[in-house]
Amino acid sequence: MKTLVFATISISKVAGGVEKNIVLLANFFSNKSKVILITLDNDHANSFFKLSKNVIWLKVGNSKPHEKISFTQRALQIFKIRKILSSQENLTLVCFHHGILIRFYLASLGIKKRIICSERNSLSFYKHIKANRLSLNFFLLTFVDQVTVQFKSYIKQYPLWIRPKIIEINNPVSPQNECAKINLPDTKKRFNILCVGRLCEQKNQKLLIEAFAHISNQFTDWDLYILGEGPLYKSLLDLIKKLKLESRIFLRKPVKNIRKYYLKSHIFSMPSLWEGFPNALAEAMSFGIPAIGLKSCDGVNNLISHNKTGFLCNTEDFENALKIMIQSTQLRKKLGANSIEMIRKFNEHDVLKKWEALLIND
Repeated sequence: MKTLVFATISISKVAGGVEKNIVLLANFFSNKSKVILITLDNDHANSFFKLSKNVIWLKVGNSKPHEKISFTQRALQIFKIRKILSSQENLTLVCFHHGILIRFYLASLGIKKRIICSERNSLSFYKHIKANRLSLNFFLLTFVDQVTVQFKSYIKQYPLWIRPKIIEINNPVSPQNECAKINLPDTKKRFNILCVGRLCEQKNQKLLIEAFAHISNQFTDWDLYILGEGPLYKSLLDLIKKLKLESRIFLRKPVKNIRKYYLKSHIFSMPSLWEGFPNALAEAMSFGIPAIGLKSCDGVNNLISHNKTGFLCNTEDFENALKIMIQSTQLRKKLGANSIEMIRKFNEHDVLKKWEALLIND
């Protein structure tokens, strides 16, 4: 029997796309293989998404995930990981994102295995962060057996010698048996703009809040809901209070039953600066919700087709894009219907077959 080891930084209480997809894959393959999930979480960590009882979740953390770590702490993590990997047979190791490659590469030296790196962002994210792309972690992609990216267009972002080992595997999107009623108000006679994502610089919710504030007096029956947690919660809440829009703009924590928010929404907005495969956007489109995003954002511009499934715009045009979509019910219906059709190509069955071909039928 094959042993599949999925590795990532953390899945603790995070409702993000990366975490959702790792849990989905771990659960799916746990009925076909031995599946071990290794994270840099501490012992008390709990997953937001439900893990199958067949998945062995091993937490090797000794510091807070995503924060700076000392050399000693890093070495201890590598030692723990090596102890786990050395006891496995017929091993395939899948690292989610090259940022953790060095730890798992060093931990697996001398151990017979396949290493696959599943990239979770467009490399354009390096334009927005302080870290240098030319790192040891990135260089180690040279020595892995295969790399997965979420859109074919991302392949050309990698060095020429890495490209032959790269394959495209999108995130899966489940079809819905019910669609949002784009033309009708909700039970409170309100119309809603929805944004789902971590409250951080990447997701750029400040742009959306300010754009909505500028037009809120023109459209008094419209509200804005933002679902997410993160470091910018307080500053975004302070901004909403400063704009005196507490009764129109609502910050909500992530919920397991997010379906109810999609079903009562009329526009989905994703002002992100960078993405990989934006799950929340894809899910909104599967409910027939037209979307607005930045045309400079990889991932968003792979899903939204301008004037067909939504609007792609520049930062300075964001407010006007919202205004146009709010004003036309027929436009929203057309864009929403197109979104449902477009998103079908990412159906869960086909995506899992690609993973199965890579991990089981290699």
